[in-house]
Amino acid sequence: MNRAVIYARYSSDKQNEQSIESQLRVCKDYAKKNKLNVVGIYIDRAQSGKYDDRIEFSKMMRDSGKDLFDYIIIYKLDRFSRNKYDSAVHNHTLKKNGIKRLSAMENITEGPEGILMESILEGMAEYYSLELEQKVRRGIKENLLNGKSIGGHKVYGYSTANHKHIVNESEAIIVRKIFELYINGKTAKEIVSEINMLGHNLNMNRVYRMLKNTKYIGVYEHSGVVYSNIYPRIVDDKSFYKVQSLMSKNKKAPAAKKARVPYHLTGKMFCSKCGRPMIADSTNKSDKIYHYYSCNKNRSIQQKCSTNRISKMQIETLIANKIINNIFTDKHFNELIKDSIESYNKNIDDDSKIKSLEQNLKRTKKQITNIIESIKDGLSSKTLLQELSKLENEVEILQDEIYKENLLKPQRIDDRRLFYMINKHLESMDINEINEYVLDAFLTNVIYDDESVTIFINFFKENKVTIGMDELKSSISYLKGAPFNYDTIRCFFYIFSSKSTGHS
Repeated sequence: MNRAVIYARYSSDKQNEQSIESQLRVCKDYAKKNKLNVVGIYIDRAQSGKYDDRIEFSKMMRDSGKDLFDYIIIYKLDRFSRNKYDSAVHNHTLKKNGIKRLSAMENITEGPEGILMESILEGMAEYYSLELEQKVRRGIKENLLNGKSIGGHKVYGYSTANHKHIVNESEAIIVRKIFELYINGKTAKEIVSEINMLGHNLNMNRVYRMLKNTKYIGVYEHSGVVYSNIYPRIVDDKSFYKVQSLMSKNKKAPAAKKARVPYHLTGKMFCSKCGRPMIADSTNKSDKIYHYYSCNKNRSIQQKCSTNRISKMQIETLIANKIINNIFTDKHFNELIKDSIESYNKNIDDDSKIKSLEQNLKRTKKQITNIIESIKDGLSSKTLLQELSKLENEVEILQDEIYKENLLKPQRIDDRRLFYMINKHLESMDINEINEYVLDAFLTNVIYDDESVTIFINFFKENKVTIGMDELKSSISYLKGAPFNYDTIRCFFYIFSSKSTGHS
């Protein structure tokens, strides 16, 4: 037998008819995919899943014993009941009546619940984040399918009314004029000049964006899906594609741009001879660019400094390596482990927000109890019943908030778990990124000359290290291509945990 019914519910004024419509769409798609014949639909509007006063739900449970259907399809288990005891009781009844409960969403192993099952100890925050994102996407998709606006920046030429985009005729005239002018040979600069003389405020970048905007021919793409019912057409296809052809022909090959190379010692390294900063420098030999630090005084035409330039990668990697190996001794590292973990776990143990929510929940439940007692004493009224319904909704909202806060609460850590996370982070980093982390986190200043380099550290008492000329000449890119050693992880242990905990 393949007879199925659908049960849908929304519980408060935070949800609307669209939520029910979305649930039904997903459940019907599930039924079609699994070759189930939907013979009925039960819907409870503005009812709580915590309390069993749901009229349609109760009717469905009674019908389950009348051999009217074989399956109940729900969007997710939280639509059935959020009270574990009630859920177990109802599920037992359904099993006794030969009815199977199916969740349209929770059979997807790669969804939020799959993450929860696979990584119960470490995936709680990700689970909630993905679940929330999933629900947001469902609402966005539903709006798009119904031709509704999903917000975002206003597109010139359109206004919004009743959650739908409509043509703003006064602006649409300008849009069509811009396309016409470009087809007639006007440049973007000339178009801006002509349009702005009419009292508008456009610039060339905006004109180019308008000329390429497919919304003007009624085409809108979102998450890889093309929709033709969101934006009404302003420009005809012939004009639009004529403009695209002209823009393609008029497009000039962009000039080659130099890749922006980060110099991590900028503002920190100074020449010992003249006190000027060591600044970014480069040369181009045989089509290969070499990067250096050189004394700023050498930019002067009249006076030059005798300090030689130094290879950017060589000096940065040498200093980063020195910090890692000379500063992070066993004693220091053990101190970092203790301080960082204590600070991190102390922040995690702060459950003041959850306690506040629990206190509000307790007060609200007490108000419900008082109203119920008043009703028992014969003081029932429409106002009292409305207040009771309102408080019951507040209870559900508060319980949801507490549940979410507990889900998002990170786990306490120990050194082994933190090592694992940092090591995974290091695997994706190259030498430049490692140098950047180390130099930004620990380096204060560098004094450079041709004989030695003195580095000043902003951590621990041992805040000064001098590197001699012999070591300077023989230094190589120590970290490049090499496996990450214990000292590297020591350093990153601090960097990672300090960013997470605010430790300094």
